[in-house]
Parts: sequence; C-alpha cells; structure tokens
Amino acid sequence: MNECFIGVDNRLFIVNTVEMKVISEIDLQSFFVDVVELANKGIIVIEEIGVGLYESTGGRIWFTPTDLIENYLVENDTIIVTTDTGKIKLSILTGKELI
Repeated sequence: MNECFIGVDNRLFIVNTVEMKVISEIDLQSFFVDVVELANKGIIVIEEIGVGLYESTGGRIWFTPTDLIENYLVENDTIIVTTDTGKIKLSILTGKELI
C-alpha cells in the first residue's frame, strides 16, 4: 500500500505517499488515537471516546461511542476496548457489543 494515515485533533487524513496527496479526510467524533488497517475490510479508527469502522475512501460504516478509551486490542473479528469504566468487546462487522 502506498498510503499513510495522519491524525490531527479530530480529523484523520489518508495520504498517498507516492503522489504526496490527500486521498481522503475523515471528520471524527472525538480526538484521534490510533488506526488499524484491516485486510479488505477498511480501517478501524480508535478515538478518544469511541471506535469506528471506515472504508478506505473515508466513508463511515459504523461508529460506537464509548467511555474514555485507555487501551484496545484487535483480535480476529472483535475489538476489545478497555475504558475508564470497564471492558467491552465489539464485533468488527457491526460495531455492536458482544456478550
């Protein structure tokens, strides 16, 4: 891939590193924390108070608000998020909490 991700405050830029040009700009719900690229599924964006799945073109598929995120783990088809009030396990496909 010739792309990189640059998070600035509550925005995420997807940049083509060959052409040095912004491909997409995503307005986030809260401050950017991290991004995880998924093979053929898009990108998981970890925000200060939520998790979202976006297409590589920047379109949002789902967003799940959370309490303040302290840590996270992407594992198979789930995301385990540790917040200041506990842990939640989310489905990558739907963003819904798994029990």
